[in-house]
Amino acid sequence: MCSRFFVIFLCFASICAEPAGYNMPDAVTATMPADAVMKKMETAVSPQVLAAFQAQHSQQRFWTFGEDRQYAVRKNIIPAHWFENGARQFQQFSGQAQPGEFYVFQVCLIQSKTALDLDCAVDFSSLKQAQAKVVSHPAMMPNQANAVTSIWIGIHIPLDATMGTYAGKIRFLENANTTAEKKELPEHLDFSIRVAGAALADGGTSEAWRLARLKWLDSTVGESDTVVTRPFRAIHFDHAAQTIDFLGRRISLGENGIPSQVTSYFSASNTRLLKQGREAFVESPRLDCVIAGKALVWSPGKLEVIQQSATLLKWRVVNETAHLTCTVSGALEFDGNLQLSMKLRAKDANVSLDDVRFVLPWRKDVAKYAMGLGLKGGLIPAKHEWKWDVSKHQDAIWIGDVNVGAMLRFKGQNFQRPLINAYYDFRPLILPESWGSGGIYWEQSEAETTLVAHSGQKELAKNQAALDFAIDWYITPFKTLDPKKHFSDRYFHASQGAPVEDTAMLQKEGATIMEVHHNRLCNPYINYPYNDDSVGHLQHFIKQAHKDNMRVAVYYTTRELTQNIPEFFALKSMGGEIILPRREGVAWPVTNGSGPHPWLIEHVGDDIVPAWRENLKFPDYKEKLDLAVITTPDSRWNNFYLEGLDYLVKQVGIDGLYIDDTALDRKSMQRARRILDADGNTSRRVSMHSWNHFNGLAKWSNSSIAFMELYPYFDGLWHGEGFNANSSPDFMLVEMSGIPFGLMSEMLDHPNPWHGMVFGMRTRWPWSGDPRAQWQLEREFGIEDAEFIGWWDPACPVKSSNPDCKVSVFQKSGKTFVAIASWAQQKVSLSLEIDWTALGLAPKRASLWVPPCNGLQDELVYAPGSAIQVMPNQGVFLILDEEPREVKMPEQLKNPSLGLSPLSSVGPFEIRVPANVSSTKDAPWPKGATVAMAQIDPQQDAGQSWGIGMAVAWADGKYLQLNARTDGRWGICKNGAELLEGQHLPHQAAVVALRLSATSVQFIAQQQEGNWELIKEFPRAEFHGTPTTVRYGKIGKQWQGGNHSDPAGTTSCRVDWLKFFGPKS
Repeated sequence: MCSRFFVIFLCFASICAEPAGYNMPDAVTATMPADAVMKKMETAVSPQVLAAFQAQHSQQRFWTFGEDRQYAVRKNIIPAHWFENGARQFQQFSGQAQPGEFYVFQVCLIQSKTALDLDCAVDFSSLKQAQAKVVSHPAMMPNQANAVTSIWIGIHIPLDATMGTYAGKIRFLENANTTAEKKELPEHLDFSIRVAGAALADGGTSEAWRLARLKWLDSTVGESDTVVTRPFRAIHFDHAAQTIDFLGRRISLGENGIPSQVTSYFSASNTRLLKQGREAFVESPRLDCVIAGKALVWSPGKLEVIQQSATLLKWRVVNETAHLTCTVSGALEFDGNLQLSMKLRAKDANVSLDDVRFVLPWRKDVAKYAMGLGLKGGLIPAKHEWKWDVSKHQDAIWIGDVNVGAMLRFKGQNFQRPLINAYYDFRPLILPESWGSGGIYWEQSEAETTLVAHSGQKELAKNQAALDFAIDWYITPFKTLDPKKHFSDRYFHASQGAPVEDTAMLQKEGATIMEVHHNRLCNPYINYPYNDDSVGHLQHFIKQAHKDNMRVAVYYTTRELTQNIPEFFALKSMGGEIILPRREGVAWPVTNGSGPHPWLIEHVGDDIVPAWRENLKFPDYKEKLDLAVITTPDSRWNNFYLEGLDYLVKQVGIDGLYIDDTALDRKSMQRARRILDADGNTSRRVSMHSWNHFNGLAKWSNSSIAFMELYPYFDGLWHGEGFNANSSPDFMLVEMSGIPFGLMSEMLDHPNPWHGMVFGMRTRWPWSGDPRAQWQLEREFGIEDAEFIGWWDPACPVKSSNPDCKVSVFQKSGKTFVAIASWAQQKVSLSLEIDWTALGLAPKRASLWVPPCNGLQDELVYAPGSAIQVMPNQGVFLILDEEPREVKMPEQLKNPSLGLSPLSSVGPFEIRVPANVSSTKDAPWPKGATVAMAQIDPQQDAGQSWGIGMAVAWADGKYLQLNARTDGRWGICKNGAELLEGQHLPHQAAVVALRLSATSVQFIAQQQEGNWELIKEFPRAEFHGTPTTVRYGKIGKQWQGGNHSDPAGTTSCRVDWLKFFGPKS
């Protein structure tokens, strides 16, 4: 489970206060204060006035009122002002627009008791060349008296329109969504638009308050049948051979229209394309329809090409038996997505099938790893069996090796994209009408791994519509790795609420690109970075960053949306199309366990799914709340998002996107990539973050399964909370590294620099660590120009003698960077098997140089053939070259108490408190002491910053602290600033010491009676005089104490003893 996820959400009581008098920022209304808008639209007409009006107009089946864009209807309230001044808004609207503007207004309908199936049309011929459209069509109106429906109308005024007033009319049609004849109704609304003022070349979209951006809901920006995004290639179809070639992969089609073979041309490390391919299947996959234990024999028809272009190939084959037809339709896109439809239909009699089975006979050497259907990513088990259960977010499996594989998603015609993250239950999978009564299993034999997806018994009636056994294929890898890009992109990512960065300083420290999270001055509102009161800050910041040679990517995703936008109530009025309604019977999400924030309840209602929420504390947004709600997947909001992205690229100048657990579909992400690349700029990036979905909150999905369809268009991954870099190498390879899919990634939770580097993974400064020393080492070596060869690649020229240690290399001409990482739980003496010829080095002249890297390793030089000492769960970075160096073997630190006299000691301290709660004792620093030493035993303590340890304080208030974190890192606190250094064995006893010398203050530790290690050293000049106090136990982040807002569960730990030593008298 993801502990950090729980910590974040359990903190909401303290994060999200209730500022008195909160309302939306005035920027969302612009022409009048937000408070005034709320009051006007939430002051309901009295029942008596409404009844009198309806009696006066009793012939109406519904009543229409025109309303201004600023006054979106809400909460089914019928506003009192509609009935003032003789109900002048009844069947009438007048407004003022500027030339060029996309002017929007509302037609509001009050329902009588009769349910109506309506649509409407706009007549506006009085202004030539004006374009009128219905932005939000009415749905089936409920059989509910006095229900209020809002229809949004948009009028695009010509840029050269003559000033004046123009009339139009809204007409209503009955039976809009049925086969019955459409009938025009007498109800209507007359409107007039006065055109005046300066022309708006952009249609008004640069000013959000105008709501002109509602036209973005129908945008087609980024769509193309011809543009293949980089680095992909146009599809090539050989009709004679029936093969389809696309980047690094080939699909051979069987005569039945089903792929008979998948061939990959990616190298084993997935860095190059080869001439010799690697086939995935032992024999052709097939669809078996079983009757009386035997599979029917199909007679295939002719393969028919339906559509062919650079981006897409569509084909169809009709297969027949005596009583069945199976129409196989395929659509392959240039990114490696194949949508395979196999529709079964009874011909002239009812057919009873024992089973429908799709059989994939994988080559055993290819089916090395698996992920999905209840399995964490890693080595594939010999057998597995899974049944459909939509209470879990599981419908797909990835099987393969690093350089060849496929994810298969099993679907029906009733597929509906589910919600992700902790919101799955509000929109879960729908059980496929085809596959849903069966399951999936596989078994290994000597040469193959045979996967079978089966349906169970199926009855096909002769007049029944075809039953679609659909499978979406994602052929992996999607593309080769790009180490040059990956290592040249050095990310800075600060958390919410952080102050504005000095981009010149960041660039000087080695960062090349930064990401602006939400709840920042430049990007306060989640997933709406172009609001009128914030976009100026973002434009200014990016302009300055570009002067400092820094790129800026912005947090911008779909899934949830702030309420602090002008369009919010308009979107809410669209009947669930954009803002997802709450699903009855589902408990509120963990983000809002007690339900929506009171402001949402008061002004929006509870028919929503509340999501992320934060206080905004910047001066420009002081005492404002950001209260997100979940949006509906696969809706027109994707179009709005993409048009917004186009605006951010062209008008704001962003250099990329930070995408966080998105609801975007593959086609939308494809369009986003086209938008980012349209001007030829190849430096824009798309980086995705996801917390580990393999838990009860997210219903046991795998993040890469949930989002793999988007991977072709990403530049990198940052898999975060719940992912641990101390996990097994096969898990890290499949679920964390991105490498089998053509991506490289970085670490967030529980980073381990050595484990990460054998996959090319680093931390992201400062959110998940401080990689600046490692950046410097990489830059000095020139790692971005090296060839990456992974430990799993048989051609890796440096191999480990110990299976618990993995070795990857970054090879250049004349020198090679070697990353060694140990997963062993004890110290390892490692021998390297080096192919000197492959490296182009002469062993007699070569050396194994351990370059210094602050916080990771000290400088050493090994002779070829020497054993290399690797500490548990740590590693070594080596450079192999022929530079002449003297051998410099590691010096063994000695027990810091050797040669000293014992001065005093303290007995055991037993602790049993919650993980994130302080529990300490103090001891005075004895006169003449130079060493304080303690044996700490974390046992099952789950504290991170509150992990067990020791701290030393000076009279001037300065202090140093060392504690054992449960993630296996040593935590160092220097005067309240926390650092992470080195590694220790979690839940294992260790001896820790603080040693004073004339020049330094050192933290030293010993684990499992092994060697003493220097953890951290500070200049003595920073800590004058003699310490006064030693504090031991669970200290926390500050000397003054204090507990985390989430105390977590109670566990035990202890300090066995504390001893002091000083020079012999």
